[in-house]
Amino acid sequence: AAVNMRERLRDLTNNEARNVTVKTFHAFAAEVMSSYPEYFFSGASLSNAPESVQLDIMQSIIAGLPKDNPYAAIFDGNYTMLKPALRGIGLAKEAGLTPDKLEALLAANLEYIDLIEPLLVEILSPSLSFKKLDLLQNAVGDVPKHNIDEHIRPLLSLSTIIQESLAHAIDQDQRIGKTTNTGKWKKQWVQTVDNVKGMHFQRKKNLKWLALADIYGQYRTQLHHQSYYDYSDMLLEVIVQIEQNPELKSQVQERFEYVLIDEFQDSNAAQLRLAHLIADHHSAENKPNIMAVGDDDQSIYGFNGAELNNMLHF
Repeated sequence: AAVNMRERLRDLTNNEARNVTVKTFHAFAAEVMSSYPEYFFSGASLSNAPESVQLDIMQSIIAGLPKDNPYAAIFDGNYTMLKPALRGIGLAKEAGLTPDKLEALLAANLEYIDLIEPLLVEILSPSLSFKKLDLLQNAVGDVPKHNIDEHIRPLLSLSTIIQESLAHAIDQDQRIGKTTNTGKWKKQWVQTVDNVKGMHFQRKKNLKWLALADIYGQYRTQLHHQSYYDYSDMLLEVIVQIEQNPELKSQVQERFEYVLIDEFQDSNAAQLRLAHLIADHHSAENKPNIMAVGDDDQSIYGFNGAELNNMLHF
């Protein structure tokens, strides 16, 4: 795709665009790492880890976990959560989250769940009524906000997800005159376990991710210790180093003054974060030189962390 775009640019501009950088996000990240090696891994030369190495490292970590850890499950002598753990870590990296950032976000989520759980249980205790869907939306809208969107953008806070998913469910139900979709939404957020209503599924999900955050930190350390990084590390490392090193940020921003993202519907949070870091030069005055082209009907990379919210909130 990158080669095709480069050829089309050359044809359109009579070869004047030959110096424009045209790459996939990962290839672009690799170029930044190779162009400014002193900022990455303290100048050490790391190589991409084969899957066998990743599995060996993950197995050594999981073998040392307490038996009550959700990732320490064993069946017939084999650890069953090796690949799910690696997939989860990959998703965290595609979201642009280091182990520390993931842990902080999950802690904020759990604190927010404790805050709103009794309110949400009270609001959702009555049976749903199609005629009262607007009242339900207003009541949920009055629940305290989780004001961290600005800090985690392009990711969304739990409160924004609750509000927007309810609005979407109600919009669908108003077209059919029933509460089918709102009922599914309700079951997603409040459940009854041992005769106690609460946000049980959400709390359990966040606690499981919190257990993974610790594994993620160990995995990343051991991977680097053995002179390896993995595919998703490229984006994350470039993001982290640009955020932490003003000199690197300045050099990259001066070199790439305009950013165009094609097939934007297939981008993930880390890719959008990287694009903003590059394009958000101080002279742009919070209006980055960034353009995106996409079609939400053509999204094909959901398995790779692609998130339509990138388009909806652009």
